[in-house]
Amino acid sequence: MNQNWRSKFEFANKCTEVDGCIDNRVIAEKFAQHFMNTFGYSNLKLKQALTDGYFKLSENYFGLSLPETDPFGTELVSKIIADLNSGKA
Repeated sequence: MNQNWRSKFEFANKCTEVDGCIDNRVIAEKFAQHFMNTFGYSNLKLKQALTDGYFKLSENYFGLSLPETDPFGTELVSKIIADLNSGKA
């Protein structure tokens, strides 16, 4: 029974280091920078228009409220990644 419990709630291959860093904030910044570089816009006018549109639409949004200081902490990212189905794009 103990082994079954651990298989559901503990991860043997828990990631504690990303690119040589163990600081949560540095890791989060590295993820942010990676995705900004990968999915960034080369057209700055389009980027600004989309950003402005997003903030205009989000003014009236009353959904999930996240902490102002660290809305996407490493715990949240880790949980989301762990909940992904294996082999799915």
